[in-house]
Amino acid sequence: MDYSLHLEKIKQTLVDMMTNGGFPDVVLRNEIRREILSSYFETVVIKDVVSRYGLRREDKVRSLSNFYLSATASKVTFNSTSKFLKIPVKSVERYSRYLENSYLLFFLKEFSTSPKALETSPRKVYAVDNGFLQPSTSL
Repeated sequence: MDYSLHLEKIKQTLVDMMTNGGFPDVVLRNEIRREILSSYFETVVIKDVVSRYGLRREDKVRSLSNFYLSATASKVTFNSTSKFLKIPVKSVERYSRYLENSYLLFFLKEFSTSPKALETSPRKVYAVDNGFLQPSTSL
């Protein structure tokens, strides 16, 4: 197969995936992708985190998840996030772990050969799907 004949289509598909994410239903149903992504976001926050862990502060979990999605690829610390959102540090740590366990986002540690630096350095936060990075997805 000669891929050069389809190079523009391949490039456009890649740009579309990088912009809107890779969930199959989102890709296949272009006209309602925002609604689908909003529904996925709501499902993760409400069912996978708030209900699953029996949390009472849905608004705090929602604020934290929106904050992380808006800070994707940025270095964050639980302490600075706590101060910014006015949520106790222990709650930020727990909620962050819950959001990571639900596969909404994940954290990466900065590389270091020093165990101390590895544990104390800020982590970078990333969304598992680029579709969640669109402003209208977060509610």
